[in-house]
Amino acid sequence: MPKISSEAYQERRASIMAAARRCFIRNGINISVDEICAEAKVSKGALYGYFPSKDAVIQAIADEHVTDLEAVRSAASRKELVAALVERLSNGDRAANGLELEAWAYALKREELRNRLLENTVELRLAIESALVRMRSSSQAKSARPDGLLLETFAMGLVAKAALGRDEPVEDILSSMLEVLTGSRRA
Repeated sequence: MPKISSEAYQERRASIMAAARRCFIRNGINISVDEICAEAKVSKGALYGYFPSKDAVIQAIADEHVTDLEAVRSAASRKELVAALVERLSNGDRAANGLELEAWAYALKREELRNRLLENTVELRLAIESALVRMRSSSQAKSARPDGLLLETFAMGLVAKAALGRDEPVEDILSSMLEVLTGSRRA
């Protein structure tokens, strides 16, 4: 097999992950490796050159999911935090929310994936708490304690509700919850 550059390797790997994500969203997490290969337009051998198994693809997607928390972490106002969390909640994309809910269930019998998803929730909570501390220090909030766990748990519930088809005004709900947490009505 000819060697490829690190950049080309990462691009192909990302392309396979994106194809897998599309398949998972469209057909559920229990699809075959053949379906991922067809979507990615690669052979099974090529896929296995990047990932040892379908579970490794799922794990890589979960690993990648935690890296996009900067907007949540750096939010300086309730409005910015709500916008970042709404984006994090897949912008109301029911299929993407369904995939997340399905991944949680899939992870119940896969310890490594379960641990990654639990780490992801911790990272989300820490990012939320970082934003709440920043808001408090800039007089955007009066709260004496940044309760990221409560908001993170609440956001996970919104993902589940969205996946099940319950259309709710997510921005209004998150804004109200932040108002309770921060004790502030200001954006």
